[in-house]
Amino acid sequence: MQLSRFVVSYRDIRPGEHVLYSVLADHYVGIDDATSDALERWTRGRRPADAAERETQQVLLEEGFLVRSRAEDDANLRAFLDRAAEGEPGTMQVTLMPTLACNLACTYCFQKDHPAFTKMHERTEDSTLEWILRTLDERALRVLHVHYFGGEPLTRKDFMLRTAEVLSASMEARGGRFRWSCTTNGIGLTPDFALEMRRFGDGLFMVTLDGDRETHDQMRVYRNGRGSFDQIFDNVVACADLVRILVNGNFLPEQRESFERLLDRIEAAGLRGKLAGVNFKPIVDTQKAKASCTGCGDKQESQVLVQLNNASCTGRTTTPSTPRAASTSAR
Repeated sequence: MQLSRFVVSYRDIRPGEHVLYSVLADHYVGIDDATSDALERWTRGRRPADAAERETQQVLLEEGFLVRSRAEDDANLRAFLDRAAEGEPGTMQVTLMPTLACNLACTYCFQKDHPAFTKMHERTEDSTLEWILRTLDERALRVLHVHYFGGEPLTRKDFMLRTAEVLSASMEARGGRFRWSCTTNGIGLTPDFALEMRRFGDGLFMVTLDGDRETHDQMRVYRNGRGSFDQIFDNVVACADLVRILVNGNFLPEQRESFERLLDRIEAAGLRGKLAGVNFKPIVDTQKAKASCTGCGDKQESQVLVQLNNASCTGRTTTPSTPRAASTSAR
């Protein structure tokens, strides 16, 4: 019995609390000292001491954190690569970027200094729709998932409505299913537009809120420097009963309290249970650090990520003795 070599271990995220992160599955579990000690015994060939340890060991095996051998670890890797290569069986997933323009100038965005104003031409749109439908027919695919991205896609609501109408009708005529999602800053998210998009299926808007008003408005600003929090939050509240919304947030390690205040505000606004989820992800300040990517680069970022995800999922920051997986993915 051994830890998978694709698992990263973070010790003492808080006193007595540790984290195992699976690179393959992109999720983590929190464990306490007792489970950590048991892991060390198991890797030395000892058996679980009681029923509780047997249950914990079984969970870790099923989730791929523990493996019985190097050969099993290799098999898990091959299965992961096969699944990634196949994608979602019977499904075509397409990302459409109707424009590179954006109505914000976020401080950490590479486009803030080099704004774009281009948009997709009608002939390109027509050709794209023809290619999508031809590919669906050639491969006999039954599900089409379109993700709208940008730039800010809600500056091209006409494009979204037009393409969603064509593609949803085409999939219905083929006896298939159309799904849609959209990554948006939320500025243009209105009840009327949410209802219009709902006509084409139960889609998902992914909206970014970078902490409470004070923190968010330092980073996610209009080109004149004005903050955007109030507009975005009000739009989320107005649309939460009409369409599925996932709230994402990008944080620096020192901003943990700001995100906890955001969670409190979400709770006070009655949004708990209405949102599809709340996910936070660490970012790197490229103005201060010689880096250009996001992710948990050190213990401090990992600690904050665990605390915020625990708070958003349970309202508490305690870690159970039996591991419980929680997704860390967010955009």
